[in-house]
Amino acid sequence: MLNQTSLFPKNTAGYDLHTHSTASDGSLSPAELVEAAMACGVHHLAVSDHDTLGGYHLAKQHVVKKDLGINIIPAVEFSSRWNTRDPDDGRGMTVHIVALHIDPEHAALHELLAMTQQARAERNARIKHKMTKKGWLDVFEHAEELAEQGQLTRTHLARAMLDLNKVSQYRQAFSRYLGEGRPLAVHTRWPNLRESISRINAADGTAVLAHPLHYSLTRKKLLQLCSDFKHVGGNAIEVITGRANKDMIEQLCGIALRMDLQASVGSDFHSPRNGVAQLGVQQTLPDTLPAVWSNWSN
Repeated sequence: MLNQTSLFPKNTAGYDLHTHSTASDGSLSPAELVEAAMACGVHHLAVSDHDTLGGYHLAKQHVVKKDLGINIIPAVEFSSRWNTRDPDDGRGMTVHIVALHIDPEHAALHELLAMTQQARAERNARIKHKMTKKGWLDVFEHAEELAEQGQLTRTHLARAMLDLNKVSQYRQAFSRYLGEGRPLAVHTRWPNLRESISRINAADGTAVLAHPLHYSLTRKKLLQLCSDFKHVGGNAIEVITGRANKDMIEQLCGIALRMDLQASVGSDFHSPRNGVAQLGVQQTLPDTLPAVWSNWSN
């Protein structure tokens, strides 16, 4: 077991609504993630792996078995396509939606899971083909080993490139090979915003636009994204994320107020050693913003 006390800072807010485990592209098992979150003072944890509830179920089992005092919130992070001209179009750029407090047994959720898992499988097959032509089949196979039985993501591919000395730094895997317009990039037809959010809402979930500033949009386009997101049923945006500084948080608070969207908080945690996003949320939401959990019955 990891020494969480030395690896993680203390969390003063008690909520972390965006985390990943080995069920997708995180480095901690669901049980380790729970223990680490508790060591940080997190009382409400959303295990929001990409396109799977596997991490949530294992985390919940661990909490029940050990009778731990932490609330595990059912969640999934979905990839979706947004078109600046038509939010119903499956073309355009990829944005991420965290579905929070969702009914894990609902048929609409499992329809969306099946759609995104199929899209991911098709993307991985096309990337594998490109890697094979490049003579990098060993890189793809190593990425599969890193993913174990979880969802294979570009994070695993980047780690594999680093492990096999194809890049000298993790981020170079994206800037040189996997990023938009790069040699190993492929178009993925994720469900569009309306398709994704309609199923999240049908399954009694709360649709949250993840890390809005991550997409490097102009302010005009970011406002358009948030407007389209709300127009098709989106509920909230992440105002406090693991990478956000004070100015970024103030900007997102302003957008949430302007768009009448609820505010969510989450570290987008993947690993205690990547030096980017650590578990827990240090800041607190201003009183002017309704928290995403304010209307949850449990």
